[in-house]
Amino acid sequence: MGARTGSQPRYNASPPLHRKPSLEVTTVSSIRWPLHHALSGSDTFSAGRASRTMDAVRLHPQELERLASLRSYAILDSTPEPVYDRLVQLAATLLHAPMAALSFVDSDRQWHKASVGPLQASAARSASICSDVVAVEQSLVVPDTHRHPRYRELSSVIGAPGIRAYAGVPVIGRDGLALGALCVLDTTPRHYGPTELQTLTALAEQAAALLDLRRSDEQQGLAPLGTSEDRLVAEARDPRALRRALTRGEFTAHFQPIVRLHDDQVVGHEALARWQHPQHGLLTPERFLPAFETGELICALDAAVLEHALNALPRLRATASAPLHVAVNLSARELTAPGAAARVLAALDRHDLPSSCLAVEVTESAMSKPLIRDRELRQLRERGITVLLDDYGTGYANLLALLDTPATGLKLDRSLVSRIASDRRARRLLGRVAAAGRDLGLTTVAEGVEDRSTASLLRELDVDLAQGYFYGRPSAAPRTATTCTTTTPDHPGSS
Repeated sequence: MGARTGSQPRYNASPPLHRKPSLEVTTVSSIRWPLHHALSGSDTFSAGRASRTMDAVRLHPQELERLASLRSYAILDSTPEPVYDRLVQLAATLLHAPMAALSFVDSDRQWHKASVGPLQASAARSASICSDVVAVEQSLVVPDTHRHPRYRELSSVIGAPGIRAYAGVPVIGRDGLALGALCVLDTTPRHYGPTELQTLTALAEQAAALLDLRRSDEQQGLAPLGTSEDRLVAEARDPRALRRALTRGEFTAHFQPIVRLHDDQVVGHEALARWQHPQHGLLTPERFLPAFETGELICALDAAVLEHALNALPRLRATASAPLHVAVNLSARELTAPGAAARVLAALDRHDLPSSCLAVEVTESAMSKPLIRDRELRQLRERGITVLLDDYGTGYANLLALLDTPATGLKLDRSLVSRIASDRRARRLLGRVAAAGRDLGLTTVAEGVEDRSTASLLRELDVDLAQGYFYGRPSAAPRTATTCTTTTPDHPGSS
């Protein structure tokens, strides 16, 4: 922990330490410092007089694993987030400290995700007290930095912001390694007692929980805030805003035609979620869906789209010469919650529609809780509802899923379909999958068909149905002509 000033010297890690520093720590056992040096000797300092640093950077005994764990959270250099700001402000308030920080320790620097007081966002690791907390994964109290041989010459001690007292506790991630430290600082000498350290530790545990949630969300497709992959509209990160939008009926469905390949006849539509946002206009799923998929709120979105689909179906069927069906997605959370089949069947009964008019698409992540999943799908299938294994060719949707899932059809993922016109191996693979589906009595549906050559190849490979921008864009009022007139896509790959 510390500010950095000075010209641009290189950190010299050559002379090893052979003595144990006299740190005041609040741990039950004495500290045995790992006497290592920094992994990187290159540090850039801001303008001003030369920075004072510690004589060696002490590293965690499992430093490489620790750094890998830290980077898996994608937290370094991320944009400010109110939830972390509030946590650090709470630490400063509860401990009556003029300065506080949530600091993460990288290979050659510390970086503050959030801070209170005149602290620089980043500093060389060789000028960081928090780095020592991380090295031993123990709490550290320095009542008076001016009297401490290791810290009294640091720039942040002898210059701005004038750190005189420090208390820090490690932030331990789900991998069991210290990622950084939560600390409070003062400009006058001060001793932080056990009660204050307990408070700081409790807040550090909350910081770790936030980090684990962040990483879990990213693994489920919710990109961290401010990253290049983040396409969410701001309100999507607030579950209360999402629930209010659902209540106001802002979420609706657009319909994309599903075509029988051998005669280009429209036989159905897939209902795709859209958000009619009051400020941003019509939003496609990448702007909101990942936020829904991290919690139970996705079940409410599933129900809203199903209602819109069943409301629209009589109108769609009235203008078509052949019976049409509508396909909806069932999320993993909805499908593996007991009673999913009963809820779908009740919706059909409310709208007085036959089961044969509905298809449900099982997303690939719904392969968890197979006993519940299979029971619910079996009930739907027994009532005559088409069950499609979605995104086949990616993730969980594998060969065994063809045998284990009580499905009546499979949807070939766009990542495979899009390659068959230019990749002979992809074409052969898709042909084998389609053949396997036919042998098992499954209907095959290709999604993401964007051009005529792909449609022709799918027809040659005896794929049954297709959808994509080549046949029509998702629309609130889709065409229902018996034979589909193809269109040229202006946004390939959208859904």
